[in-house]
Amino acid sequence: MSDKRRFSAPLLVAATIDFASATAAPIADHFEPSTDVSLMCGASGAGIATFFGLCLYGISANQAAWEYLRDAIAGSFVVVYILTVAWSSFIGVYSGPDDGSKLLPISEAFVNNFTGLTGVVVGFYFTTDVISARKGV
Repeated sequence: MSDKRRFSAPLLVAATIDFASATAAPIADHFEPSTDVSLMCGASGAGIATFFGLCLYGISANQAAWEYLRDAIAGSFVVVYILTVAWSSFIGVYSGPDDGSKLLPISEAFVNNFTGLTGVVVGFYFTTDVISARKGV
């Protein structure tokens, strides 16, 4: 197996699972709009697939453990955040109360809190990147 194919296989699997979650969860939620369980499961599945895909990619690329774990954590948060924001943007189509005009209260609280948490994770990701570059680690 070539090095290029070995390195890209975990990312291809993770991207496939992410795409399946991103498309199947809103469709399932359309048939049961009173809860957002399918969206929660879809986002969780995409985050877990991204985390393990990036970990396996880092291991196969012989990265240091702290480096590929940092990449996997930040990547997972970003993927879940992007899915959550994208789904909440089209909430009138897929989810919400009967009038379809706004998010369910628990979903609204989740999006607001997850926005701050993702900002912190991404901020720490780039901060540690700068610090490790300056120290030469």
